[in-house]
Amino acid sequence: MEYIIKSNSYRLLKNKINLLTQNIDKENISYFDLSIDNLKTILEECNYNSLFNDKKAIIVYNSNIFGTKYEYKEDLELLEKYLNNPNKNTILIFITDSISNRKKCVKLIKDNNNLFELNMPDKNNLSKEIKTYLSKNNYKIENNALDLLIKNNLENYDYILNELDKVMIIKKDFIINIDDIKKYTSKLDELNIFDFVDLVVKKKLNDCLKQLDDVIRNNVEPSIIFSNIAAQYRLIYSVKNLLKEGLSEKNISDELSIHPYRIKLAYDNSYNYTNKELEEKLLYIGQLDEKIKKGLIDKYNALKLFLINM
Repeated sequence: MEYIIKSNSYRLLKNKINLLTQNIDKENISYFDLSIDNLKTILEECNYNSLFNDKKAIIVYNSNIFGTKYEYKEDLELLEKYLNNPNKNTILIFITDSISNRKKCVKLIKDNNNLFELNMPDKNNLSKEIKTYLSKNNYKIENNALDLLIKNNLENYDYILNELDKVMIIKKDFIINIDDIKKYTSKLDELNIFDFVDLVVKKKLNDCLKQLDDVIRNNVEPSIIFSNIAAQYRLIYSVKNLLKEGLSEKNISDELSIHPYRIKLAYDNSYNYTNKELEEKLLYIGQLDEKIKKGLIDKYNALKLFLINM
């Protein structure tokens, strides 16, 4: 079975992937990155059957092949050919930020109702979704505590749920009050993930290691940090290559639909990296993420290992 998932929420994406792969052994789940890995190689892996014909899952991140700006005819034809005759022992999941419904490969997957667009709840629905999440775990939250939690996490659904997970481990009376939020959760202003990621991208190892203690103490989810780091590396990679093509920063901002200030930051940081280095770092993040998912390494040790080797 083949799927496309577009999501701006790490939590919703993770839950959907877990649901789709719930009957697959962890050792039979492989991860690829289409910004690095070759599509032909990925599809060859899809077609490969083990000696015992075990079910397997292949998860492909950064699947820009489905976007409007991807026009490589050979790759598209290769994918369409596979979709018309897929390996029934393989679950193939594409993760993308962009979907063009005009593309035949998108239509082939969409026709089977296997295209999912999972978005964080908007401001109007955020409180309701948080209460629903807590209710599923037999918890309730007081209104003033909920307001403070949302404010402290900049209305970000993923961050909010991560903080609630911490509270639910500690609290045993199933009612979360404002004192619990103040005592057991972190305020994004006090531990700014984006500042931490910026230090990583700028290769300021000593500053990163100093902040790592805060990351661990506040139980910040490393997967979110890795996701943000990878996103910055991919942006720098894109900016570097578009600059080589002669595009200005403004042209790149328009091309990628990204604010000019973020393009400028990526441009400034691009001098610290070669294309090969960026590719290797993205691959390394993918390898660490796979080890975390398979339980082969502690998530905070993985983050520390990445920093030491950055």
